[in-house]
This record gives sequence, structure tokens and C-alpha cells, in this order.
Amino acid sequence: MRLPAASDELNAAGVTLFAPSGKSEMHVRSFAPAHAIPEDPVCGTGNLSVAAYLRHTGQLQRFGNRYAARQGMQLGRDGRVSVRVDPDGVRIGGPSVTCIDGNLELK
Repeated sequence: MRLPAASDELNAAGVTLFAPSGKSEMHVRSFAPAHAIPEDPVCGTGNLSVAAYLRHTGQLQRFGNRYAARQGMQLGRDGRVSVRVDPDGVRIGGPSVTCIDGNLELK
């Protein structure tokens, strides 16, 4: 697979792909195999990046400043992310599941 090598060469954490899947929906997939994440079922950073890219390139009007992103269906985890692009930033939300809970103490 060439993605891990390209990630290392470009110093990129991974790749997020997106495509419209309806008038106000986006289909998103995020991959980071160089960091032992073959595919992230629901990636907040990926969804933020897509929204910022759409705003930066003037393509946001195709979806509006609020849209739903779907991600994870190919992994059996049909995730949905609500995306809102405001003048002062991008906001995402949706249901979540706590996978790890704990405390980190710095000394």
C-alpha cells in the first residue's frame, strides 16, 4: 500500500476523502495507516477539514452552511456528524460513545 509511505513523505497524519451523497449530505472516509489506523469510522478532524476546504474553495454553497456527514458504513458503524460552518469557525456534533475513560497526570 502506498498511503503509509506517502503519509511519511508528506508528513501527513492521513487522508480524508469526501463526496456528495445528497443535496445536504456528505459521505466521508478517513484513512491513517501510517499511524496504525487503517480507517477511522468517524473522524472529527477529517470532517472539520472537509468543511474548511469547502469554505476555502467557495464550494460550500452546494451544501449550505449546515449539512450532515455520513461515515463508517463500510466498517459496520454508520456514523453521522452534524457540520455547521459559521463566519468564526467550523463546528461539528453528533452522538458519541466513550471508548476510554481515565486521567493523565503530568509530572
